[in-house]
Amino acid sequence: MLQTAATLALSKFMCVSAEFCAEHLMLLFKVLETSREPAVRSNIVIALGDIAVCFSTIMDENSDRLYAGLHDKDLTVKKNTLMVLTHLILNGQIKPKGQLGEMAKCLSDDDKRIKDLAHLFFEELSTKDKAIYNNLPDVISHLSTGANPVDEDTFQSSMKFIFKFVDKARSLPSHPP
Repeated sequence: MLQTAATLALSKFMCVSAEFCAEHLMLLFKVLETSREPAVRSNIVIALGDIAVCFSTIMDENSDRLYAGLHDKDLTVKKNTLMVLTHLILNGQIKPKGQLGEMAKCLSDDDKRIKDLAHLFFEELSTKDKAIYNNLPDVISHLSTGANPVDEDTFQSSMKFIFKFVDKARSLPSHPP
């Protein structure tokens, strides 16, 4: 309970001052990585979303660390991470730089809520101009190689879903007649 209160207080102070935030951001990430308490990790993920809204440049440099929550063994932490990332990406608070494939891995999650949230994310992302098309190489490489590649069936089902949003006419640059 003390650790939960302390991390919440720290994160609230970080949202007030860019200087304080920059000084203590690595500490917050370290607690996120090492805490055994799912409630603490979950609160930190939500706080990192608030920090990204307040100080996007500070968070943008470290956004890859936030994606680690998508691999958390606790479903609440995983769900909160997916929800925070969805909000931040769709609202332009952070730019996915090589991590959209981690979001794609959630399309085949064992938990239905995670899977549904991932589907909703890609459906909403498809409304952004060429967002999915421009990130296809990242998605394909994250699903097929890297630290946590998926199996062949998962790869095919995920790509089949994602390709529904790739419209050849919208994806190609327009040429004047």
